[in-house]
Amino acid sequence: MEISPFSVVYRGQHEARWIVLLEGHRRLLPKERQNHPRIQLLERQIRLPFEWAEAVAYGKRRKIPVVPVDTGELAKRDLPRWEVDLLSKANLLSQTACGAESVEIHIERRQAEAKQILSEPWKHPNARHPLRWLEEREWEEREGLLAHRVRRIHKVKRPLVHIGGWMHIVIGSPWLTLADRLQDLSPMRILLSPADSTWMAHST
Repeated sequence: MEISPFSVVYRGQHEARWIVLLEGHRRLLPKERQNHPRIQLLERQIRLPFEWAEAVAYGKRRKIPVVPVDTGELAKRDLPRWEVDLLSKANLLSQTACGAESVEIHIERRQAEAKQILSEPWKHPNARHPLRWLEEREWEEREGLLAHRVRRIHKVKRPLVHIGGWMHIVIGSPWLTLADRLQDLSPMRILLSPADSTWMAHST
């Protein structure tokens, strides 16, 4: 699964404190801002990803191993700063200063974007392409390392399901994704329903 061992441990150690901090600062916001869509999204962000929790629970029931395969570099850089940056009162005031679409509409838009890019990845302008981040060497190397780890597990455990962000299962964009790098394994790429819009599965 696209989460690192570091992230699983660090989030488990700090999630409760993050939630308390968010609730404390939320109560200090003007009443009309306290349930702002961006606050709702932030609350989802600071909790251990439900994909991981559900996958682990499913794995325990079926006696299937669930393995975190991400590198952890992003988590090591960003998670320790959430308490002072992401969850600061100043950031909450900034994030809620303007109106925003509801969480439901936000998810629907992201789902529609995913479907469009998955069906016609080459038609999206490069300047605004959601996968443009793969131009950066750090992210290109991470994608390669993810593919290497998935391939290594695939050699000893089949069938294999990889759960991760939808951008990793795009094939045919100007940049090599995880799915591009694993095409020789004939992956089945699945975009899950809007109700589970953060789930992506890549199975071989």
